[in-house]
Amino acid sequence: MKKLKLFTDSSVNPIDKIGFGAYLLCDEDSSNDCTLENLNKKIKTKMFENTSSTKLELQTFLWALSNVEDHITHIDVYTDCQNMTTLPLRREKLEKTEYRSKNGKLKNKHELYKEFYRLIDKYNIEFIKVKGHKKSSLKDHIDKIFNLVDKESRHQLRVFMNTKDSSFKVKRFKDEDLIEIQNYIEEALVHNSEVSFQVLNPDFYDSIYSGTVLDIFNKKYVHRSYKVWNDLANILKCKILTPRFVDKNFVQITYKKLNENISFHKNEDSKEKYGITSEFSKINKNEEISFIYYYIQALKNISFEKRVRVLNLGVNDASEIDVLRKIDKDFKNKDIVGIDYSKSAIDFAKQKYKDFPNVSFYEADIKNLETLNLGTFDLIITIGTLQSTNLNFNETFMKIVQNYLNKDGAMILGFPNSRWIDGELIYGAMIKNYNFSEMSNLYKDVVFCKKYLQQKKFRTMITGKEYIFLSATSIKKDS
Repeated sequence: MKKLKLFTDSSVNPIDKIGFGAYLLCDEDSSNDCTLENLNKKIKTKMFENTSSTKLELQTFLWALSNVEDHITHIDVYTDCQNMTTLPLRREKLEKTEYRSKNGKLKNKHELYKEFYRLIDKYNIEFIKVKGHKKSSLKDHIDKIFNLVDKESRHQLRVFMNTKDSSFKVKRFKDEDLIEIQNYIEEALVHNSEVSFQVLNPDFYDSIYSGTVLDIFNKKYVHRSYKVWNDLANILKCKILTPRFVDKNFVQITYKKLNENISFHKNEDSKEKYGITSEFSKINKNEEISFIYYYIQALKNISFEKRVRVLNLGVNDASEIDVLRKIDKDFKNKDIVGIDYSKSAIDFAKQKYKDFPNVSFYEADIKNLETLNLGTFDLIITIGTLQSTNLNFNETFMKIVQNYLNKDGAMILGFPNSRWIDGELIYGAMIKNYNFSEMSNLYKDVVFCKKYLQQKKFRTMITGKEYIFLSATSIKKDS
């Protein structure tokens, strides 16, 4: 029995509806024994026109099978296309309805479906779903072979687009609604790392809201602000590149897809997940306006200048203390204590503040603060620390308030409502098993702290966006 392995993938430019399919066909021995370099030389590619991402995956698969010899009796097909791997399960329903939709029209890809079923009847085919875009350290030999095919299809498309006639036109949006635009861009990003499109120049029109319809050259166009395009990029986990001026009426915007594997959130929990050489150490929250603005606002809310003893839990590289030093001329007369369980971060912070005897740092676990004999404080700041997975949030929070906060003290709590991905701050809290922003835990924690502090006679305020800040000041009257 002759058994083969087929690796197939494709890449499409949805604007021009041009794509390249790629496949690698090899026997069991070749896939195991050949070097990746030799396998790469055997990859076949072909250009398809007037296609789409799902259509191209089918076209590439059928083209690959057309080159398989009749005596082959079994083929393992490796693909990352969800549509193709589920087609065998949809066969009965499609054939029963004669490939027609509910309104009786033939489905657009009915001919491809029929050929698909004819060929899987001819060969004993098993579909194996490959998870794309894994970290290199997690890829096995099969993943690495599939990656060759994936890269080749994208490379061929990129070369073609770079050499294509300069008359090629980027999609210009006119009166499409935002849902249509989002769907278009999402489809374009399935197999492309960047997508460009043209829109009305947001700067050319003043004092009008997004959605206003304007007449340009006797055609209807919808005005949208740069904020709309920046927010959409953020939602789609993209970086928005500097817009290109087309003419006084139009600009060209490009979205670049972020690499979601470049994120400290992907790292395993350990003491050095937040260490000075970690991915987290590359982040400077103080250079994100949506963080620094609301952090300083929270410090004003609790009258920071009146606070003498300050405890910063989860101090890391002391960037939160840097802000205290910049906004208070009397900083050297305060007693500042920073706690973190990362040794490298604490060592870095100590070096940074070696000339400030009023600032001290301790390497310690928040669960074991009692061993430090810290005393109590006029202000406690903790931003994104109590949400650690190895802490009981409610219990830890109440213990800190009860044991370390003066009765007439103040508190600033920061709750991350964002993710740091590939150099960008992406809005929206994420929890396990969800691939979209889900804020139940965030709201639950914020509300718990607010109610608890109010019961303890604190006035509370909630502000922020990518980081939610809860600032609290005691309103207890002297007895």
